[in-house]
Amino acid sequence: MSPRTLRGLRTAILILVCGLSSAAFGDSQPGVVGLTTIDASWNAVFDRHDGWTGADCAGTVNLRDGRVLWMFGDTWISTIRDGRRLPGATMVNNSIAVHRIDPTAPWKAPDPASVRFIWGVANADGKQTAWAVPDQKHADKPSDGRLREWLWANGGGLVVDGPQNTRRLFAFFFRVRTNPQGKGVWAFTVAGTTLAVVDQLAEPVDRWKMRLIDLPNCPPSTAHREKADAEATWGMAVSLDPETASTKSPDALIYGVRRTAFLNDGLVLARAPAATIDQFQTWRYFTGNGSWSPEACAAR
Repeated sequence: MSPRTLRGLRTAILILVCGLSSAAFGDSQPGVVGLTTIDASWNAVFDRHDGWTGADCAGTVNLRDGRVLWMFGDTWISTIRDGRRLPGATMVNNSIAVHRIDPTAPWKAPDPASVRFIWGVANADGKQTAWAVPDQKHADKPSDGRLREWLWANGGGLVVDGPQNTRRLFAFFFRVRTNPQGKGVWAFTVAGTTLAVVDQLAEPVDRWKMRLIDLPNCPPSTAHREKADAEATWGMAVSLDPETASTKSPDALIYGVRRTAFLNDGLVLARAPAATIDQFQTWRYFTGNGSWSPEACAAR
């Protein structure tokens, strides 16, 4: 099995183990499972029977206007009756939800009716699509109508101040690609990281317009690169640097994972002016001992 196939296998395992419950699994009984207490009020938010009916790999971003954004991976768009999905169910690769939060109790579950779940518009065949769909420029031309490249939410994102009192959202996604060497459900590999930018958060969520930008990968000729598969995926977590957060030009800290072998992951860190996260030439990568480098492959 090739290194890229192994990478894809591990990613798939991680995706499978971080799933959210869906109404299709039946009604859960309140109680305690292991060391975890089931929260019936939050369960009710995601217990949906029409439209968005379940997803995996959830991450949240504070939109800094009294709302919170949820970002999901693979998502069911379907109708559920009597605990079963009816014919016509579709799985899309990502979706989002937005709702208001109580600033005095931000952990409190919202009214389920107030939560907006969003995915993409239907395609020419009438099938539902993902919220974020990448350009297929890197993928082989489809022969069966299926996407050859798609996006899964990393879970990390940050809202920063933009020009003229606007706010901008930066959200990170795994860029995933069909792998001809894979088999069955493992026929994919993580090809890199894509940054989604929404410049006008004041617009209604169903009118958000996003820009998708692929993060540069390490060139194979880079001296710091040890192996062909020693790539990093970025944006599992993003935050303002606490040392600069109160300044007019704060820095952002962007966390990632660098894989050098199967099941051998290392945490890596980058920093950039928060206002220019989408300008990758402004990124600097932590290399140890308090040092930072402009080379992504130097991250340690």
